[in-house]
Amino acid sequence: VRQFVILWGADPEVLRNKITNCRTSGVLVRHGGLGLIESNEIVGHAIAGVIVHDGGTPQVRGNRIASCKGKGIDVYEGGAGLFHSNSVSDNAMDGIVVRTRASPTVTANKVYGNKGNGVYVFDEGRGVFEDNDIHDNESSGLVIRSHGNPILRRNKIHHGKKNGVYIYMEGRGVLEGNQVYENRMDGVCVKSG
Repeated sequence: VRQFVILWGADPEVLRNKITNCRTSGVLVRHGGLGLIESNEIVGHAIAGVIVHDGGTPQVRGNRIASCKGKGIDVYEGGAGLFHSNSVSDNAMDGIVVRTRASPTVTANKVYGNKGNGVYVFDEGRGVFEDNDIHDNESSGLVIRSHGNPILRRNKIHHGKKNGVYIYMEGRGVLEGNQVYENRMDGVCVKSG
């Protein structure tokens, strides 16, 4: 399968497919689209493996999202949904991006080997991140900036090439009960400006 587009309240089940090498994304959910996206191989897309925006709220579970030329998952402009137990790896940019008033729930994912940050929350992005394993990314494990304000609980953030958690440029957030260890730079770095 080349690409799935889910919009205008559509609520399909997208199960056990190989979705590969699209010119944009593998799965696009927007304009109030819903859907269960489960146990798929979402690999090699030009912009991102999964894009959710404009009120899209899918359940994205147990997928392998890898080797995209951009991001693994990109949630923005009011996108939300549940992202649970996915493997997000080896993407050319960040693993998971949450921005512009998006607020997903991100639980029990493995985010590793991405060429950018593991998770990047900015431009008023929010969301709840719990029980994720974020490791071995080329930049920081998790970055919060520009009024990003997520809640982070019980995540493991380790073996990153830069900081474990990097908060700057008016980034906010609540970090509770996380394990941040063995990163090459600071465990948690908070800067102004």
